[in-house]
Amino acid sequence: MSDALYVRRIRGLVDQPWCEWCEFYHKPCPAYDVDHDIWDEILRYLGMADLARLQLASAHFGLIVAEKTSRDCESLLSAFGLSDGAVTVDEEFDASGLGIMASLEYHSSIIVGMAPLRILYPQLPMPKRLDIFCSWGNREMAYVLEARGYRRKAVITHKFNIADSMGYRFFGENVQDVILMEKEVQDAGVKEVLLVGCKGHVSPVSLLTESPCTLLMNFITGDGFYSLYPRLTADAVGLFNIPYHEPTLVLPRIPIIETLRAAGFKVYKSVEEGYPNHRCTSWSSCPLAIRSFPSPADFAIEFNLVGGNRRAEATTIGEVFWRLKCGWSCGGLRTRYYSGFHSGTWTGAIVQGLSHGIS
Repeated sequence: MSDALYVRRIRGLVDQPWCEWCEFYHKPCPAYDVDHDIWDEILRYLGMADLARLQLASAHFGLIVAEKTSRDCESLLSAFGLSDGAVTVDEEFDASGLGIMASLEYHSSIIVGMAPLRILYPQLPMPKRLDIFCSWGNREMAYVLEARGYRRKAVITHKFNIADSMGYRFFGENVQDVILMEKEVQDAGVKEVLLVGCKGHVSPVSLLTESPCTLLMNFITGDGFYSLYPRLTADAVGLFNIPYHEPTLVLPRIPIIETLRAAGFKVYKSVEEGYPNHRCTSWSSCPLAIRSFPSPADFAIEFNLVGGNRRAEATTIGEVFWRLKCGWSCGGLRTRYYSGFHSGTWTGAIVQGLSHGIS
């Protein structure tokens, strides 16, 4: 864009009235005057595709979506006795003084599992356990939870026990340890939080791509809500993400997959079952596609739009490259030798479930 065109566009914006709520210049619109409680109710019935369109319609609508999603996340945390209060940082930094969302951001940790999916599908029941993937170990987040009344119930270090605690036997190779914490929450009974500490070379988003289903590849962090496979998630569809070295192609019993199916989601063994004519490797939801985060293929609702949010200075969760473990299930290239991997850098790619090199 030329400097002259840029100046004309900025002047055009400034000629519009200033909106105190979204802090942007735009024309008045009757829809903007609708009470926010009514907008909250409307947004409950919008799917991901409609939310994405609404975000792009204007900065004001983008803020409406961000405000609603941020409140939903705080409501979720409140159900676990982890409401995000005012952020206060003393001269000597104390993580317990930060709100829980700010602590997630500061410690580069993400909320995963069924909880993020419930943000998109509020008809789902409240999960019984909150799962958090933590960067570089999970000790700091454990201190944050202890400051909010949680106590350590178990510390799990053996990889087979880690896999059992996470409910999926292919987890464990890239997990340092797991801390199970619990707390008696008023009017909600005993609540549990599972803190999963990633090994030093693995980021939380990298570990998330090892999940047994793409429906579980959504996450909440201190600065937003993200979905790695928005097209599939919007269709209430997931791909079963298992490595090819299974001795048979009989799908293993995974409790969380059964929970998803009982809730009405479709979980396909092969992408061909639901999307037989997709463009192999070039379609972002193809299991053979090499993906990256962040990228335009992701769905994101960023909370930094929300006024009044005070965040700690964050270490980033980092860029990730990956290919799913279930690439063998795509019939597009008729091959079984495309292995899954994830990495923050190409040179450090970790093969998922296979011992040979990356194809």
